[in-house]
Amino acid sequence: MSHGDDYTVRPYDGDREGYLDLYETVFGARKSREWFAWKYEDNPYADHVPIYVAQRDGEVVGARSFFGLELRAGERTYTTLEPCDTMVHPDHRRRGLFTRMTERAIERYADDGLDLFFDFPNEQSLPGNLKLGWRVVETVTTHYRVQHPGALAPVGEESLVGRALDAAGATAMDAYFGLRGRRVRRLGRDVTVSHYDGVPADHLCPLYESHVPKRFHANRDETFYGWRYDNPEYDYTTYLARRDGEVVGAAVVGESAAKGVANVLDVHPLTDRAANAPVYAALLRSLLQDVSAIPLVALRDGVVPPRVLSGFGFHPDTALPLSKLTEPATLVARPLEDEWTLDGRSLTDPRDWQVSICEKDTA
Repeated sequence: MSHGDDYTVRPYDGDREGYLDLYETVFGARKSREWFAWKYEDNPYADHVPIYVAQRDGEVVGARSFFGLELRAGERTYTTLEPCDTMVHPDHRRRGLFTRMTERAIERYADDGLDLFFDFPNEQSLPGNLKLGWRVVETVTTHYRVQHPGALAPVGEESLVGRALDAAGATAMDAYFGLRGRRVRRLGRDVTVSHYDGVPADHLCPLYESHVPKRFHANRDETFYGWRYDNPEYDYTTYLARRDGEVVGAAVVGESAAKGVANVLDVHPLTDRAANAPVYAALLRSLLQDVSAIPLVALRDGVVPPRVLSGFGFHPDTALPLSKLTEPATLVARPLEDEWTLDGRSLTDPRDWQVSICEKDTA
């Protein structure tokens, strides 16, 4: 669709190389074909590549991309798209391309019967989302364990500068964690933990199905586990917690040496958090030993109780000192119809959402 200004806004049509070129121009890093294939071409929640592009003189100068996921709340599932990797070439900004690409996408996916959009926009794209009908649900707290303060440098959106703790040094940090950990060392001593390369869906699916939240969250079925953790930019390890031989908990960790971060993307059980504090403690105790060389460990709020996180040296990014160094995630949502309640659950009520890092498209 052209507006008489030499720009054409249209669905993606084999524009991979132009898209990757634009990504490099906008974000300063070249993504691989394997990354693009995983995120968009092989996404099982879309039967097409869910991207709208803006083109001028044969060049892709803008892109509005979407990350397909299926949400679930109780026994109900919902088709969703998560806007991501939004790009406009520096030479073509302030010409309405973001709005035009988004409006085309809204029109198309409303006709397709999509249930909702949800995402975690940064400070730059949040105002545009709000203008086009998204509403803020909440600020989502991420808890960080800063393991090597002096080693942290700004490399990508998931990193932060550890100046606030830099003076402590690695030795002092080890001592600090040792003192903090005493509060939870008594928890989970009857729980054994083993780890596996990759993500064993045959163990995780039954565990998930026995503790399905009634709030909006990613539906963790075999389709999800078979695709979500194939991101070529991360190495994934699963930790299984057992009590008397029975699997009672799990954690999935995505590790990126290049980004200097280990993301705890998923922790199970997803419900009964207070009763399962010993299981979470055993999982954290094991996985933190394995990622001790990684400068930063991240875990979203909502499952592991705060006292367990605090006991293992995690700090929320919504409080000092990390609030001075990070940009907490903002969860926003938008239905395709003018109905902000789905099956009795409000899209704008934080109590109806439970999101982990696995719902984010970048880890």
